[in-house]
Amino acid sequence: MKKIAILGSTGSIGKSTLEVIKHLDNEFSVFALAAKSNYHLLAQQILETNPKVVVTSDKKTKDELFRLIKHKKKNITILTGEQGLIEIATASNTDILVIAMSGIAGISALIKAIEKRKRIAFSTKELLVSFGDIIMAKVKKYNAEILPIDSELVGLHQCLDNRSANDVKEIIITASGGPFRNYTNFGNITVADALKHPVWKMGRKITVDSATLANKGLEVIESSRLFSIPSDKIKVLIHPQSIVHSMVKFVDNTVMSALSLPDMRVCIQYALTYPNRKPSLVGNLDLSEHKMLEFYRPNFIRFPLLRTAYQVAKTGGIEPCIFNAANETAVNAFLEGKIKFDKISEIVKKVLSHFTNIKNPSLPALIQYDKQAAEYTEKLINICQ
Repeated sequence: MKKIAILGSTGSIGKSTLEVIKHLDNEFSVFALAAKSNYHLLAQQILETNPKVVVTSDKKTKDELFRLIKHKKKNITILTGEQGLIEIATASNTDILVIAMSGIAGISALIKAIEKRKRIAFSTKELLVSFGDIIMAKVKKYNAEILPIDSELVGLHQCLDNRSANDVKEIIITASGGPFRNYTNFGNITVADALKHPVWKMGRKITVDSATLANKGLEVIESSRLFSIPSDKIKVLIHPQSIVHSMVKFVDNTVMSALSLPDMRVCIQYALTYPNRKPSLVGNLDLSEHKMLEFYRPNFIRFPLLRTAYQVAKTGGIEPCIFNAANETAVNAFLEGKIKFDKISEIVKKVLSHFTNIKNPSLPALIQYDKQAAEYTEKLINICQ
């Protein structure tokens, strides 16, 4: 039985991962869980899954968690912070590491897990966007196994099936288009409007990213890094039905595609069981029930963050890291009511123009640039208020 550690167990991907593990309980068990601040849900997960180790963000959340479980769960180790994440990521009992934390908090744990040759299943696209060159160099050096969880990248992984990049003419990732694909006026969009995703149920930040199409831009950068495909060979199509998740067009102009009902549990299960397949919790896809599958080119004028993402994917250096940090900070400001929706893209472009690009930065340098970009974004946000 393989043991799994989940970084971000209380988020939407983490919760779905636990559903998949329960479904395949004769093959997988939970060794460790980590969460940032939702210690109430973490306590519930501990009682349901019986992990040996858990990690919280700091001593305060650790103390609160201990208070909730001390009379119900014995013999459990509670760790905190980055060092705690590294310990469960590299533990001999961890066979598979699932990284589902938002932001770049798991970068050190990811690097250490790669060096230990763990199987890594990740949904945190920010890590590959900000640190992709360094991560993939480590993967190559240690011959590590890293598998995506995002539906689009899971589809690409299946279609590419370890084929040479020379066989690929282009890859296509689809986007639902979010709630505003037909909008022309973005000035009065509220937080509630932006969080009404028409297809997927996700966390708040990624839902806003889907509304701006920044999420698809992040996936362009992520796909380029993970599959060693130049960004100019990566296309985005709006596909409102979210049945076709991605496609690969080969040099002979044949196209392979990955289709399924929009449910992240099938993607999570793929990463856990690869190369094997098992019956899943996801419903049967009957194409006779889907009379129309539509595809449209995205409007780069209405969704400028997608165009910006292509630019930084091509430029490389520190720019993907700056783009990610600025976007994350601006989205959080929008969610807190500090800026309007249409200011997100403006602020991201201003932050990018503030920094001089540097090629081949080190990991410590990128971590510092992430911090500086977030700080400068905050400064611009304060000016907007």
